[in-house]
Amino acid sequence: MTKLKLKYLTYNNGLPYYQRALPKYLQAEHKQQLLRIPLRTALSAAEIQSGLNHHISLALQINQLAAHHTGLFKTGSPLTNPDASEIVMLSEALSIYLANHQRGKDKKFISYAQYKWNTFMRIVGDMPLVQLSRTHAKQYRDKRLDEKVKTATIKRELKSISAIIKKTFLEVDLDKTNPISNIEIPGLGNDSIKREPFTHDEFKLLVQDCLKRNDSKRRILLVTAFTGMRLGEVIGLRHSDINIRDQADQASYISIKPHACRRLKTKGSARDVPMVSLLVDIVKLQIEHSTDSAYLFPEYVTETQVLSNTASATLNQYIKTLDIDKSIHCLRHFMRDALREAGITKDLIDSIGGWSSGDIGNLYGMGNSLKMKLEALNLGYRSYIALK
Repeated sequence: MTKLKLKYLTYNNGLPYYQRALPKYLQAEHKQQLLRIPLRTALSAAEIQSGLNHHISLALQINQLAAHHTGLFKTGSPLTNPDASEIVMLSEALSIYLANHQRGKDKKFISYAQYKWNTFMRIVGDMPLVQLSRTHAKQYRDKRLDEKVKTATIKRELKSISAIIKKTFLEVDLDKTNPISNIEIPGLGNDSIKREPFTHDEFKLLVQDCLKRNDSKRRILLVTAFTGMRLGEVIGLRHSDINIRDQADQASYISIKPHACRRLKTKGSARDVPMVSLLVDIVKLQIEHSTDSAYLFPEYVTETQVLSNTASATLNQYIKTLDIDKSIHCLRHFMRDALREAGITKDLIDSIGGWSSGDIGNLYGMGNSLKMKLEALNLGYRSYIALK
C-alpha cells in the first residue's frame, strides 16, 4: 500500500497510526508525551458501499480523531479515544436528527424533513459526514437555482438542511463548523411574485356566493374572510375554541391555540379573535353540522394532523370558478388592508392577525382587548357585514 503523508499520520512496520503530542496537563497523568492509536486498514461496509478507497478511509479516521482530541485539549478535558472505525455517513444524518428531535415521531414533520433531505442527498450524494463542506452546500444551491426553484424556497430548504446537520454534529460529537449555515443566495427575493389581496368587488362576490351556498367548505372561507386567520388555524378549530356570548355587551370570539393535531406558526399566533355578527351565525350553524366530532371542520382533520394542503387546493379551485385569480391566503392580506384603510393602528392589526410586530413594547401588558379588536373588525368590514 502506498504511504500517505498527512498530519498526525505515521507508520510503524508498514501499519498506519494516528500520532500527536499530548498537552502537558496529560503527559504527567499518562506518563507519556505522545498519543498513538492504530488505524483500521480494512474498509467498513459503509465505506465499501460509498465507493471509498483505503487512502480516503485513513484520512477520514485521522480527521475524526483529530477533531475529537483538539476539542478535548482546548477545554483541558480528560483523555478519551473515539472508535475511529465508526464513520457516520451523510445518509445516516436524518435518522440521527429525528431520533433526537422532540418532534421526531410526528408524521407530518418526518415527511417534511424527508422531502428536504432526499432532495439534498439527490444532489450532493452520500459521503462521510465529516467530509461535508461548503462546496456541497453551494452545489446544492446552484442546482436548485438551475431547476428554477424560487430563491425564498431554497433559503427555507437550506435552513432545514442546516438544522439536520447541526443536530447530527452535536449528537455524534463532531467538532466541526456547520458548512450549510449562512449560504448566500444570489438575487434572494427578486423572483418572488407579490400576492395581491382581493379587491373590494372580488371580496363582495366571494362572500355573497359563500353565503348563498352556505356549506362547510364555504363556511371555512367565511371564517377566514372575516377574521384573517390562516387556513390551518381555521380548519384545526375545535368546538372548545368557540366562545359564543349572548350578552350584547360581550364579544363572541375564537381562541386560537396549539393542540395535538395542529401547531401554530409562531408564539404570537396564539390569540383570541372576536367574531362580527354575520360570522357568529355562520359558526353557530357549523357547530350544529359537526356535533359528531370535537372539530368544527372534521372533514379536514385526521387523528394526527390537519389537512391544510387538501383544503387549500379545494378552496382555491372554488375561488377560481368565480373568475377570481386569487388564493385563500389573499383573504388574510385583504383583512390587513381593510383595517389599515379604516385607520386601525398597526399593533392592533398585528394582534388580530397573529403577526409579529417586532416592537418589544408590545410584549408588555395585557395586549389589545376583545372589545378593541371587535370595534376594529366592525370598522374594517362595515361594507360587508350586512351582505346576504
